Amino acid sequence: MTQLNIIVLNLIKNNTLYFDEAGQGKGSISIESFESSFDLLAAIELPNIEKYTFFYRKYTSPNLVMSINVAQDRITALLRTYDFFKHRLETVLNPSFTVFL
Repeated sequence: MTQLNIIVLNLIKNNTLYFDEAGQGKGSISIESFESSFDLLAAIELPNIEKYTFFYRKYTSPNLVMSINVAQDRITALLRTYDFFKHRLETVLNPSFTVFL
């Protein structure tokens, strides 16, 4: 069980996360269901420009990844296959990758 980042939680209304699902249109999931179904895979946090991206992998379907983006108090979420995010995730998950801020 994972807990959503406080930055994300502060922007969610009515205890529901709305997301875009490939080929299915819009979807929604309660925070409780999300936290019991997904595990944090990676995070990109750039607080100096108020941009955050969190990647969560679904426990029962490891090929499904939810990307939650926060930019200047606006939240968007996408549910896609791992392959959709593969290039971004490989960069973040590669241990030789270093960012100097």
